[in-house]
Amino acid sequence: MSLQCRTCAKRFEDTDDGRKRRDAHLDWHFRINNRLREISLRGQSRCWYFDEEEWIKYTYQDVSSITPESLENNSEKPKKENEFNPDESYVLVPTDPNVLNEPCPICKEKFVSVWNEDVEEWVWKNAISIENVVYHALCLSEASVASQSLLRENPLESTVENEKSANTVLGKRKTI
Repeated sequence: MSLQCRTCAKRFEDTDDGRKRRDAHLDWHFRINNRLREISLRGQSRCWYFDEEEWIKYTYQDVSSITPESLENNSEKPKKENEFNPDESYVLVPTDPNVLNEPCPICKEKFVSVWNEDVEEWVWKNAISIENVVYHALCLSEASVASQSLLRENPLESTVENEKSANTVLGKRKTI
């Protein structure tokens, strides 16, 4: 019959060599458990204050603008403040069943519900709500880029369309 470790159920041969390896294995468990116990008894030491060089070089940064991603990617390219990231946008899943079944008006795909640990709610990732209409953030950003590029390519056509709409019954109010 083989020898078995009572902690992790690892098996060893029932020979002198197997007993020595089992004893060494049990000693290893003992050392690990002692180390874990010592760590839990001691307080964790943290450096709360800046050292002299950091104190001199410190520049104030608004805490509300710091995100975990910016801390991790600090050495990489700096982000623009107004740069839009569709992966970070989300909308809380609506409780209204009619709105819940509505797809994105642009791509006609349904939204995927995901549990968000930060807000502790079900959310639609990559979603943005504008005037109570929910869009995929990526679809909306691509559509706005496409419409802006169309306006740049054909600026005369867009002004002609605006003039046509100004001649409607309601018309466009003139600005002074």
